[in-house]
Amino acid sequence: MSSFIENDNLTITNIEDSYFEDQYLSKQDVAFPPLIINDNHRAYLLFDGHSDNDCINVIRNLNKDKLKELLEKSTKDCMDHIINLTNECYGGAMLTLVEINSINNPFIKITWLGDSLAYVYNQNNEIIGSSHAHNIIDDPNSLPEKCIINRVSISSTTQEDGITQKLNYGDDVNPYYKLIIPFTNNKYSGEIHKIASTRSLGHRGIFLSNKYSEKIINLNEKGKFKIISGSDGVWDIMHPKDKFLHDKVIARNIVKECRVRWRKEWILPNYRKNIYDPNSECWPIDTTTTMGDQDDICCICSVITLN
Repeated sequence: MSSFIENDNLTITNIEDSYFEDQYLSKQDVAFPPLIINDNHRAYLLFDGHSDNDCINVIRNLNKDKLKELLEKSTKDCMDHIINLTNECYGGAMLTLVEINSINNPFIKITWLGDSLAYVYNQNNEIIGSSHAHNIIDDPNSLPEKCIINRVSISSTTQEDGITQKLNYGDDVNPYYKLIIPFTNNKYSGEIHKIASTRSLGHRGIFLSNKYSEKIINLNEKGKFKIISGSDGVWDIMHPKDKFLHDKVIARNIVKECRVRWRKEWILPNYRKNIYDPNSECWPIDTTTTMGDQDDICCICSVITLN
């Protein structure tokens, strides 16, 4: 818990934090404990590594005191420091930095690279701000050849393109989920949906851009606000409007639920037996399968009370 000093308008009177990482395959997700920069400023850093381990190893060894020192100066100083340290790495990593600041009027600042995302909710569980994935679909100015790899679409960047539950958010009567797959989505004319990020740390600056994005969400009303940051191990499997996120937000609980969902069976509607062939024969509509891979899962949550 933490109390921030009063400003001319609202006061951040309390903050509850939780962070957790759950590693499956590559063991490349990293969640840092909250960084307390000063009485009015705290930050949360989350990374999702990929490819070779050299980039995420550099990140794991980042000096937390140095990061706090740089964040006290500016977000840019901190980001430049991380980018410079990882720029020569062969591997890569996505990044989400969330800052809570009450120096003037309370606000939340999200800085990100890639597809590790953060969402801010008001006390009515409405999303009032978020980051967005830097992928081929959402980043049209990036050239297709800049994507790391072509993958089957399992991104929940938008509800209609993501993995969504067939019934109402975790109905135990029907444990299946629905998976949208190539050549059943008219929106993209049957093309393979490229969800790999077009921006990332590392990769020796050859294929990807390390240009990050920023968004500021001003907190202008009294009440409770929550911030949920997660790697794609969360958002590939849980829609940001999922009712599970309406309950008391604890990072460990979100990770546990995501782990359960990754291990469930999936309904594959019109799933073509050869996903790369738009004319391939389809499996029967009710065919189910278990997901072959379980992604690393990483999550940081914070609940803010404003009076």
